[in-house]
Amino acid sequence: MYKSDINLNLYKTFYEVTKCGSISEAAKKNFTSQPALSKSLKKLEDEL
Repeated sequence: MYKSDINLNLYKTFYEVTKCGSISEAAKKNFTSQPALSKSLKKLEDEL
């Protein structure tokens, strides 16, 4: 049995970063910090 517990917000973060072209631009657009987005991307990477 396979269980997926990956938070879908992590995928949204990845999508926004790729759409904006950089973590810094995505952070500005989403009114959050660059380190917070980097941490989310790292968490997604670890879970995948």
